[in-house]
Amino acid sequence: MQNDSAVYIKAVGDLCPGDFSVDGFGVGSLTKRKGCDYPFKSLDGALDGADILIANLEGVLSARCHNEYLSFGGLPEMAAALRAAGFGIITLANNHAFEHGAEVLEETIYYCKKAGLKICGLRDQGQYYCEPVVIEKKGVSLGILAYNWVGLWDQVEIDKYLATISDGLVNYTWDRDREKDRLARQLIQEKNEYVIQDVKRLKNEVDGVILLPHWGYEWTPYPPYGVTLEARSFIDAGVDLIIGSHPHVAQGIEVYRDKIIAYSLGNFLFDPEPEKKFHGMVFECVMEKDRIVKYNYFAIASDDRCQPERPGAAEQKKFKQKIELSASAIISASAEIELDDDLIYKEFEKSYNRRKVKKIKYLFVAMLKHPSMIKSVFRKVINLLELIFRRLQGQRVRW
Repeated sequence: MQNDSAVYIKAVGDLCPGDFSVDGFGVGSLTKRKGCDYPFKSLDGALDGADILIANLEGVLSARCHNEYLSFGGLPEMAAALRAAGFGIITLANNHAFEHGAEVLEETIYYCKKAGLKICGLRDQGQYYCEPVVIEKKGVSLGILAYNWVGLWDQVEIDKYLATISDGLVNYTWDRDREKDRLARQLIQEKNEYVIQDVKRLKNEVDGVILLPHWGYEWTPYPPYGVTLEARSFIDAGVDLIIGSHPHVAQGIEVYRDKIIAYSLGNFLFDPEPEKKFHGMVFECVMEKDRIVKYNYFAIASDDRCQPERPGAAEQKKFKQKIELSASAIISASAEIELDDDLIYKEFEKSYNRRKVKKIKYLFVAMLKHPSMIKSVFRKVINLLELIFRRLQGQRVRW
């Protein structure tokens, strides 16, 4: 896919540097024992050759992780390991970067910058809402913006540090109202004001604009209809390439006005449990100025070894069939009905609850093999009891 006169871009999905399922048995714990370069040893060239390699860093990096457990928290050394693996750009515009507050976020930013990583999704202190990252390669200037739409209800100060959007088309709250969803779609020009303004401003300063949105509902193979409308409105405003994250599963790719919308690349590096294996996407394309010459994608797989690798032809074929099925639904004439926001949200809730049940079963079985997990499981039981108590008080919180 190389072209000497164009920029070769590769991107992966969500990359969690810490333990997600249970403390002691995840990416963070493995890197403590085997080194932060361990997760990248089975890639076999899957990420090689790119002028720009992008990832969503779904978590934090902190020196505290040497001695204590931080959910989604990885070691500071992970920043240098990412750079050594070829990554040049990360986005922190997601719902876990601020999970442990401003101090840990600032620590994460420090280690990433020290390693030479460029960070997208930070709040700008000047004319932009999101501080743009501008890259010049082979005579082509690319401006990159990143925003987060999800998980804002319990992180009230997040918008002081990260580019977060609360006036989008999609309802991410517990309170479901299909009529409000439909009314919001009629206000598409008024919604996402900060994003649209940033895109139009940046478009005048660079050849091409790349948008990295953290959006949609988790564990669903289709984006909600509101997200598809948002994506096209961003293209209309001047975006040339959209690479989405958050759903944790890969979704369809749409070609709109000769621009590319990759709605979700799924997971790249995450604890697989309660699943035994997951598939994410590596997206690649060639850009000339504001024109995408060609694009491609392939599956990346990971299991409990937490070492992403490129699977064989049979798995690639199955993966491509799923992506094409999703892509067909996105551009279908009945997409407004099939991808109804409330319908997709209900699918998310079902998937979320199924995974929780599977996770509980996994933890109890795993305890028999690993008695050291008892402490972590006990902590999760306490958290569950606290959640039940909060629900009895009328608070809307997930288990």
